[in-house]
Amino acid sequence: MYAGGINGLKLIKCNYDQLKEKNIAVWATGANPGREEEMQAVWERHFSQEQLAHIKTFYLRGGFDISLCGTGDKLLMNLLKSHLKKKENPTEDDKGIISMCEEPVDFRDKRNIEELCCWARQYNISTYSEV
Repeated sequence: MYAGGINGLKLIKCNYDQLKEKNIAVWATGANPGREEEMQAVWERHFSQEQLAHIKTFYLRGGFDISLCGTGDKLLMNLLKSHLKKKENPTEDDKGIISMCEEPVDFRDKRNIEELCCWARQYNISTYSEV
């Protein structure tokens, strides 16, 4: 996930009528904690209710390393960090953003993919197929 966006959705959205009878999964990764209500808002921003009824969604928490960002993104993240540091009562999320701008974070855990793998196994999905 990148600023609330998810790479690769265009393929599914543009071909949804052809895909809707298939078993579709979409997963996102990112540094945010992946709280259920926040992720639901992300999915609803990208998919209609009809599409969500046919698409299984997963969130796999990843990490963040500002040194891997481009110049523009570094600038934006540092501006955000400066803004959050000035807040009188920063939230825990604010503190987390400040921290990850100062030190890389890695929340990856192989156990996080188990639910996606179990979902794929129930449909005998093991390879990528072309639309």
